[in-house]
Amino acid sequence: MNLKVVCNNVLFPVLLLLSLCFCGFVVDATPTLGTTLSSFRQVSWFAAVATPDLDDFWQFIQKELYKANVFTDKLLSDSRKRFTDVAADIDDFKDTMNRLVSLANEIGTEFHDSLETHHLTKEDLHNILSAELGKVVQTLNEEFQEPLPENRDERYQERERRLNRGIDAVEIAFVKMCAAFKMPEAEARAKFSEFQPELYHVLIITGNIIDRHPVIIETILFSAAVLLVPESWILRPILSAFGFGPTGPVKGSVAAWMQRVFWGGYVKRGSWFALLQRAGMKLPGLGKIGTGIGIGIGVGAGWLSCR
Repeated sequence: MNLKVVCNNVLFPVLLLLSLCFCGFVVDATPTLGTTLSSFRQVSWFAAVATPDLDDFWQFIQKELYKANVFTDKLLSDSRKRFTDVAADIDDFKDTMNRLVSLANEIGTEFHDSLETHHLTKEDLHNILSAELGKVVQTLNEEFQEPLPENRDERYQERERRLNRGIDAVEIAFVKMCAAFKMPEAEARAKFSEFQPELYHVLIITGNIIDRHPVIIETILFSAAVLLVPESWILRPILSAFGFGPTGPVKGSVAAWMQRVFWGGYVKRGSWFALLQRAGMKLPGLGKIGTGIGIGIGVGAGWLSCR
C-alpha cells in the first residue's frame, strides 16, 4: 500500500486528534468511546495552564459585577423560556437568593459593633468561617461516598438527608465563627436561624431544577455565585460548601466533588471562565488557548505531511 495514502487516511486523523488533546481539547472519557468522540472539552493540562487560577473567579466578578449581573439575568431568562416546566422554580431560585443575600447583609451590619470591640474585621470572620467549613467539607467527603440514586424519589430523599446533614454542620461552623467575638452560642444559633430557612429552600429548589434538566447545572450554579457576591463574607464560604462556585470554602480547594454529592453532576473547570468571557469580561491568559490549538494543528499537519 502507498505510504502516503496510509498517512493521509489513517495516521493523520489519529495524530490530529492527539494534537488537539495536547493543545487543550480533551474528550469526555465516560461512558463510551462514542460519547468520548462526540464532544471536546477544554479541561486538559494546557487549558489549566492557560486559564487563570480558580480562586481568581470571584475577583473577576467583583471587578465587573454589573456585567456579571446582566449576563446572569439573561442566562436565567433564556432558561425560563427553554425549560418552561421549571420557569416558576427559576424565578423562585432567584428571589430566594436575593432574600438570602439581604438577610446576610443585615446580620453583617448587626455584627459591626461587636467586631470593632474585639478588633476584628469581616475579613477575619470570613477566614475563620472558611477554615471551619473546610473541615465540614472534609467530613462530608468521608461520609458521602456513593452517588445520588437514579430513582427520582430516592434521589430527592437522599439529597434532603445530605442537605440537612450539611446545614447542621454549617450551623456549628457559624457558631464557632461567632465565638471569635464572644457571642453566646444561643445567640449565634438564633442568628443562624434567621437565614437558615432561605438557605435550605434555595438548596432544595436548586436540586429540583437540576434533577429535571441536568444541562442547566452550569446556569444555576454560576448564577448563584454571581448573586451572592454583594454579601460574600458569610454566604460565599457557606454556599461554596454546597458546590456553588468553582472553589470550596478553603483557598485552593475545588468544588467539583461537592457538586457531584449534592447535585449529581459538576461544572467543568474551563466553563466558569468561559461564562465570564461570554459576559464580556476580559480574562488574562485565555487567549492563549486558541493560539495553542492553531499551533498544535499546524505542527501535527506538518509532521504528518509524509514527504
